[in-house]
Amino acid sequence: MALTLHDQVASLRRGDHVCMLYTSLDEQMTAVAPYLHVGLAQDELCLFVGDDTARAMLARRLTMLGVDVAAATASGRLRMLDPKPVYLANGAFEPADTLAALRGLLAEASAGGFSGVRTAGDMSWVLHGPPGSERVIDYEEGVNALLAQSPFLGLCQYDRSRFGAGLMREVLRTHPIAVLGDKVCSNPYFEPPHIREADDQGARLDWMIAQLEQTRAVELGLQELNGQLESMAYVASHDLQEPIRMVKMHLDLIERHGARLDERGRGWLDQARRSATRLGELVSGILEATLTQREAQSADVALADLVAEALEDLAPAMRESAAEIVVGDLPTVRCDRALFVRLFRNLIGNAIKFRRGPPRISVDATSTADRHVIAVRDDGIGIPTAWVPQLFGMFKRLHARDAYPGHGIGLATCRRIVELHHGRIWVESRDGEGSTFFVALPT
Repeated sequence: MALTLHDQVASLRRGDHVCMLYTSLDEQMTAVAPYLHVGLAQDELCLFVGDDTARAMLARRLTMLGVDVAAATASGRLRMLDPKPVYLANGAFEPADTLAALRGLLAEASAGGFSGVRTAGDMSWVLHGPPGSERVIDYEEGVNALLAQSPFLGLCQYDRSRFGAGLMREVLRTHPIAVLGDKVCSNPYFEPPHIREADDQGARLDWMIAQLEQTRAVELGLQELNGQLESMAYVASHDLQEPIRMVKMHLDLIERHGARLDERGRGWLDQARRSATRLGELVSGILEATLTQREAQSADVALADLVAEALEDLAPAMRESAAEIVVGDLPTVRCDRALFVRLFRNLIGNAIKFRRGPPRISVDATSTADRHVIAVRDDGIGIPTAWVPQLFGMFKRLHARDAYPGHGIGLATCRRIVELHHGRIWVESRDGEGSTFFVALPT
């Protein structure tokens, strides 16, 4: 089961030094907002350092997650500061001064009764080249030393589309954990201080080889475990179909020969049939989800053709709901045809299902030099902001079954399909105002 980014940042612990290499403000805040949201929920003192635009976007994202930003700021639990007073208090960057300020923040948090400290600093100020900025890696190494003495959580963000490759390499070498897109990763390129400072090249080589061997052993173990789990899920869900069919058949026979059933007995029979139907749908959903675990069989495909195929499957639901669906210009991408038909069928099917009246749905895309972003928009019931972080988890139902049918498998399947294609899926929505699901794919 794929974990949401909110789940992943919630698993971070004090003492973790995390770097995020992002390419857009949206991608940055998709990680920073839940990271700080978790800290606020745990009564930590939370600090974000960034420019005006980043601070404004963060405030909006935290509000979407249910945080009262004004109250959190007024109480001192949440602090959003400009980089200058934090990193350039004396007009130049001095790592020792910034580390001393961090120690002061830790002492203040302890005296104030906070459970801990969680910081998030956007390092884009380095790009302006203020005096001392060339020592930013010295600062990152100092943070590692400080974390060993006084555990807190630190998330340093670097725009990899603007920083040079050399600095990005050094950033990775000084952070044991990295955030890339919607993944929190153990960083195999991190070099502990005793290795970075070692003069013995043989010792450094031995350490690197040991890291490779350890990583490969973990990968092989996970591959074997995943293969076993996928086989078990497929066999179990496939083999359960037949007894479910038999249960339904015998329920039909009981009804056909049940002239002596009274009203109560017929009620029990109807309830049993509904339960068997739900069980059959659940097993079918699990079977469908297991099929997405295979490696994608990619070819160049026009997305418009795949949307058209998905709409054919959804024709009965479209007629019943009087849905109006507008499909814009869509690119040709390299993808697994069957999986992407399923992706569009799930996203458009949800837009039809969660409607307020006759649904109005659009499917369109924008493209840049490095990615395509497909958007599926609707004017339906929307999604409460508090529910968004768990939306793509397996078996995460947001509504009662009698209100909307389903088992909480569809969006988890969508996420898995997109991840198989090295992409990212997310949603923007407000309760009662419709939803837009975005799928970003590399070109």
